[in-house]
Amino acid sequence: MLGMTFARDQGEFFNLILELADLTATCVTIREARYGTTVAGTLADLDEMLKEFVDA
Repeated sequence: MLGMTFARDQGEFFNLILELADLTATCVTIREARYGTTVAGTLADLDEMLKEFVDA
């Protein structure tokens, strides 16, 4: 899907990436407010999950 979006319209692809980043930031903020998880802790968790996904 992302490859097709990029091929069709690079501007739209970059807008999608920005929207995903904004959604991620919102989720991290909600997690901090609701569960007291620090932003740094959440980012570390996400980093670890991504490394496990890539290595699988």
